[in-house]
Amino acid sequence: MVAVLETWVLVIVLVVSIQSQVFVTTQNLECNSNDLRGLRVFMDGLESPIDRWWPTNSSSICCNWVGITCNSSSGRIVGLQLQNKRLTGIFSDSISNLDQLTTLNLSQNFLKGHLPISLFHLPHLEVVDLSSNYLNGVLPVTINLPALQVLDISDNDFKGSIPAGLCVNSTGINVLGFAVNYFTGIIPPQFENCHLLQHLYVDSNFLSGVIPDFLFRLPRLQELTLQDNMFTAIGDGNSNSSSGLFRLDVSSNRLSGNVPDFFHSFPNLSYFSAHSNNLSGELPPSLSNSRSISSLNLGNNFLDGSIDFNCSMMVNLTSLDLGTNNFSGTIPANLASCLKLKAINLATNKLIGQIPESFKNFQSLSYLSLSNCSLNNLSTSLKILQHCPNLTVLVLTMNFHTEQLPSDEDLQFKALKALVIANCRLTGQFSTFSTSSFEGNPGLCGGFAIKCPKYQELVPTPAASEESMISWLPISTGFGIGFLVTVIFLLCN
Repeated sequence: MVAVLETWVLVIVLVVSIQSQVFVTTQNLECNSNDLRGLRVFMDGLESPIDRWWPTNSSSICCNWVGITCNSSSGRIVGLQLQNKRLTGIFSDSISNLDQLTTLNLSQNFLKGHLPISLFHLPHLEVVDLSSNYLNGVLPVTINLPALQVLDISDNDFKGSIPAGLCVNSTGINVLGFAVNYFTGIIPPQFENCHLLQHLYVDSNFLSGVIPDFLFRLPRLQELTLQDNMFTAIGDGNSNSSSGLFRLDVSSNRLSGNVPDFFHSFPNLSYFSAHSNNLSGELPPSLSNSRSISSLNLGNNFLDGSIDFNCSMMVNLTSLDLGTNNFSGTIPANLASCLKLKAINLATNKLIGQIPESFKNFQSLSYLSLSNCSLNNLSTSLKILQHCPNLTVLVLTMNFHTEQLPSDEDLQFKALKALVIANCRLTGQFSTFSTSSFEGNPGLCGGFAIKCPKYQELVPTPAASEESMISWLPISTGFGIGFLVTVIFLLCN
């Protein structure tokens, strides 16, 4: 998120600078006395000097100072950009002396204290980036920044409510960043007036209530991050017009009820995350038929029913995480027809049966986690999955209980880097492994030196089972031609 905001700030600063023709590099313009006074008081509030600033630079030609940009005709300061300069000290009220300021960027420093009320009444201020500092306090209710386009105060220690006055006078706002603070309350209803808003970041706060419907109706909103708050419900988002939203994150809240069936209103939505909530019910049809969704994460909820996606519609799906839910039935055979799908996590669900035969044709699959389900037939599963040419990580933990490891030497996983088959109570042997490969795995045998005892001797006692759960064995050899596994964890208790 920080990288996205920095990019937006940079783009808008460049546009503003070009439009205003404010770059001054060679002109010897003396500082406006009011501007110079403001800079000196600002400097007095800092605990260390700024390189090539007053008093080390006694010149009053402040337009040549580091981080200062002046208007080429008037000589007035229009830009103060001192990001990532390791500045420490108090944010001074003297900034209000710079009454022609259009860009203020003091991000990624160590500034502390409250923001002066006067900062929120500068008539020409277009870009404010104070992110990643130690600023605190409550923001004023009344804000008069008619030219404001970007406000980023994320990653600080602000508290109280998000100011409702922002979108009353600042109707041209494009980016609002309030993330990683201590804001409480609701998203102000006045934000409905932010018709030009494209990016809204309020994640990692203590906001509550219902995520308001009007956010989904903002005509230019593209990115909305609401994760890590205390929201309890999502507005239905029903609208006669479609939204331009392409990223929506509501994960790690207290959302309950069904996943809203509103995805038909988001034809451009490529990222949707709602993991770690209390959502229940089945997947809504508009989601399982979304043509735009690329990354979908609904893990760690209470969703149930069968897993049913229309891969003929979901042509852009690349990542699917439904882990830790209550889905039942078998693994959907049609997932292999999602031609761009690379990563699948269906772990910790109530799935039964075995790997579908159709997965032999799963060309795009690179990551598959099916741990802690009730799958069976390990031998067949491995024979099927070996045909996935790009499969690099395979997690099958807590399945195939008491089954026997396949002894076939013709398994060929050409790309596999990691195989995890932990806590399965497997028996059997890998004839191509060295003796050391079996250390700590009493249920595995065979090969060069270890003979296989009778099956009954392979089943450990419950006490031994608990103790062996921490006996993870890394193996760097492989079995079968072309099976080059960087790490294999075989835990058979």
